[in-house]
Amino acid sequence: DTPLEVETKEFHIKHVKKGDALICFSRRRVLETASRLQNDGHTVSMIYGSMPPETRKKQIEQFNKGKTKVIVATDAIGMGLNLPIRRIVFLENDKFDGTRRRLLTSQEVKQIAGRAGRKGIYNIGKVAFTSDIRKMRNLLLQEDEPVHTFAIAPTNSVFERFQRYYHDLGTFFELWGKFESPKGTKKASLAEEKSLYQMIAGTEIEARLSLMDLYGFLHLPFSKNEPILTRQWEDTMYAIIQGRE
Repeated sequence: DTPLEVETKEFHIKHVKKGDALICFSRRRVLETASRLQNDGHTVSMIYGSMPPETRKKQIEQFNKGKTKVIVATDAIGMGLNLPIRRIVFLENDKFDGTRRRLLTSQEVKQIAGRAGRKGIYNIGKVAFTSDIRKMRNLLLQEDEPVHTFAIAPTNSVFERFQRYYHDLGTFFELWGKFESPKGTKKASLAEEKSLYQMIAGTEIEARLSLMDLYGFLHLPFSKNEPILTRQWEDTMYAIIQGRE
């Protein structure tokens, strides 16, 4: 609801002011930047993805109440946090996405920059960059591509209906494989879930868990291609059904 204004000058850390949120893309960089600001006499809050919820809540409260003047955060700040931020400063224009370092997408720039300018506190939200201002401004102003296709996966209600007719997940994956998704949609392959299921088919895990619970556990978000994680998942399943820690 608040218009954004991109600053024409490149930001330098000595330009930091009250109400600034400095954005970088690793926990290490957040800690280093916060430490540098504190050494320069600034009061600082921090936010990063792996921060425990209680700590995070405390950090946010301090900034909300004005006890800290500046916030240093990763892009976790773009996930529904509404804070009295006057200016969003991108300390970096690229991020490591798990595979490689790449330039931020237009959507990422918009989602993060959109946190600047809290309605009722500031009439305008400011956005600053440390380099490539023109390129980054273009990403912020870029039109979004219309969505032409989307992925579909079985919903809980589909799964509930399936259970009226069959009682094994093997059949479920087989039927999903035969299903043809409507035009304009892409069918989720469920390949990872299926490979995980094949590992425990016919075991005590399958026998002791309800279909709905087991299906939920197959969907846990981790890379099923990592043998160590897959083993940990299997050990955890046995612990759950046997009532162990």
